[in-house]
Amino acid sequence: MLKKCSAVFFALLFYPISVAAQVIVEVPAGGDIQAALNDVCSQGGGTVNLAAGTYNPTKSILIQCSNIRLAGAGLNETTIDFTSVHGAGLSCPASGPSPTGIYPGAIAATPIHSQQELTGPCTVPEGAPLDNVEFRDFMVKRGTPSGLPVIGVLALWTNNAVFQNVKSDGFPVGFRADRSDNVTFANNTVTAFSTCVQFGEFGGAPLQVKPHTIGGSVHDIVCQNAAFGVDISNAVGIDVHHNALQGNQIGIQAIGGSGHSFHFNTIKGESIAGIHVAQVSGSSIHHNTLCQSPVGLRYAGFSSSAASWGWPDPSNENVVHHNDFHGVTTPILTVDPNFIGTDNLDFKNTEDSIICP
Repeated sequence: MLKKCSAVFFALLFYPISVAAQVIVEVPAGGDIQAALNDVCSQGGGTVNLAAGTYNPTKSILIQCSNIRLAGAGLNETTIDFTSVHGAGLSCPASGPSPTGIYPGAIAATPIHSQQELTGPCTVPEGAPLDNVEFRDFMVKRGTPSGLPVIGVLALWTNNAVFQNVKSDGFPVGFRADRSDNVTFANNTVTAFSTCVQFGEFGGAPLQVKPHTIGGSVHDIVCQNAAFGVDISNAVGIDVHHNALQGNQIGIQAIGGSGHSFHFNTIKGESIAGIHVAQVSGSSIHHNTLCQSPVGLRYAGFSSSAASWGWPDPSNENVVHHNDFHGVTTPILTVDPNFIGTDNLDFKNTEDSIICP
């Protein structure tokens, strides 16, 4: 049973969304989350509060309106468990809703209603993106990685989304922002097989919606033992800071883009490189602690993907400073000396052989 209440004063104090912020729907443990979201969307937006307890959906949960918050009682109090949900992969071309209601995103904010719902949209989305969506204070989990869904929480064609104090456990990808600008990931804990946090933008005809992702941040994330801690593709101005990344293959990867800032991260024991960039320019990498990895910062060779997105030139005009490299075999590596800009700077970085502090 769903419980509604009107709480204008509460909403004005604690809720960052302006449209219909007084609409609040309470969902008891084990209740129907999708029905509550549909109810709030029908009223122009608002808050869906999930009580402490476990929820066992049988298909993906979709948010398909702007100005909405999905909030649990706490990261260790509210659990949305997709362990029993297994869907077949979706292939292009695909049209209409998924017959099973299971999409690549376990919980997804997207205006798209068809089977193109990621990981590779089949057509260009129609209409405007969603705006102002927040996920907070719950755990989303999956016991096995087989079949769909493959992403814990997804923002697809949704701007100004916030993922805060959410734990994603057992999915190949913990969190993904796709074709979405100004998305914030904050204070999240991730256990993922492939990537903890991912930004993506489909560039080039015929699927291009806009040239690239603009703006976003990842901070205070805990990520261990994935292929990639933070993976950024075809983006401008992503701020990655104060994250704890450990035991991944690559801590932070950026392919094609500019204007990023990677700072005050602790990156330990990555098996390939702490930070890997390809065709990224005008970015700042500073005050990071990188240790016990074969390479600290790796400038990659030519990436055809980055070139197809509009980033054909080698990495250039990046500034690398005040980083501490502990027990790193090669602090800064250029894979292809013939494919690197001439105006990259590095200064006031320190190197030693001690164990990670």
